[in-house]
Amino acid sequence: MPDGPYVSGYGNYTNPDEYTDDVTTYFDVSWAWAAGAMISNVYDVKKWVELLIDGGMISDTLQQQRFVGKTIGNGTVTYGLGIYKYTGIDMWGHNGGLPGYTSVMMRDKTNDRTIVIFYNVQGSPAPEPLFMSIEKLLR
Repeated sequence: MPDGPYVSGYGNYTNPDEYTDDVTTYFDVSWAWAAGAMISNVYDVKKWVELLIDGGMISDTLQQQRFVGKTIGNGTVTYGLGIYKYTGIDMWGHNGGLPGYTSVMMRDKTNDRTIVIFYNVQGSPAPEPLFMSIEKLLR
């Protein structure tokens, strides 16, 4: 693990009642291809999701195409090109998870709001309900 302000991931691989197993160096996350291709922290992910939603990484034409999505999940989610939003919530972003980690990062470009939730444990509780609670408080 490189030196720096990085989180360690935990799981419950030896004790099913606790998330005490540090899996940071246990798993080679390259098996997840792009999902495991970077080491980051909450500040890096905040910058990334802001560029992802606000633009600046790809052409303006392609950026606008990202937001043309299909409604899935019984009408609760609109999924665009590598981004999604929940019905009734004007924030786009994505979630992710690997052994030891789970996250959700969402951005409201119009109101300049970004929510990033990182858990250094994979499993329950999922970060989406916490995201929805925070987003509701911001309305």
